[in-house]
Amino acid sequence: MSRKSLVQVQEGRDPKLFGRNFYTLRMERGLTTRKIAMLTGVSTSTIYRIEQGYGCTLAVEAKLAKLLNLVEGQLWSDQTPETDYRLHKQRDDWWFFASTDDAQKYHERHTLVEGDDNFHPGPKEIQEDIERLRLGRTGLAAGFFRNTTSNMLQGRIASSIIELYGDVRSSYPEKTNLYLYCLRNSVKIQCGQDRHELESGDVLTCSLRQPFIMNPAQPVGLSDLPPLMLYVVIDVFGKS
Repeated sequence: MSRKSLVQVQEGRDPKLFGRNFYTLRMERGLTTRKIAMLTGVSTSTIYRIEQGYGCTLAVEAKLAKLLNLVEGQLWSDQTPETDYRLHKQRDDWWFFASTDDAQKYHERHTLVEGDDNFHPGPKEIQEDIERLRLGRTGLAAGFFRNTTSNMLQGRIASSIIELYGDVRSSYPEKTNLYLYCLRNSVKIQCGQDRHELESGDVLTCSLRQPFIMNPAQPVGLSDLPPLMLYVVIDVFGKS
């Protein structure tokens, strides 16, 4: 589709709103850009541009809506909650595998679903602390995250709590601004050529350069608790 026809498709609509809605929904479902590209055939660069507020063609919109089980056109509607606060209760938030490969292997081992693509990255079994500890300590999962993202009247805060057992890579695009707070134990972080080690209470802020990898500074033993990180994304969509 040409640039002109793309503008015509988006006439009277806000592509920044489309991008925010798409990002929020894929994060709630624990979908990385790489996984979306694999399932839909939409390139990661196109997904990045969508989330930056550049919109997309009708054909791409149809693929994304089908993946997210939405009616076509729903991503263009304002879905921002009318509230200036949101409380995330630890007992209510959902845990996801940090790696879709780990999630798929877990489903295959437990025959939870049929087919390679029809699996949930946050099965109910890993909502139990003891199951996440078992998987992480035995090397069957690199990490897990609890999505604490909130849409507010004045903007959106994208954040997660991450349990680390092995290498976890960020799927955010280059130049994304990050705020990383080490809540427990110690963590090694590689951002481009830069390497850092965070102890409990340390904070790292950076503008992301690929690859971005974090892992425990010390191996997590069979009786150890994993490192815990607060991961906040700042200005994902840039200035309006």
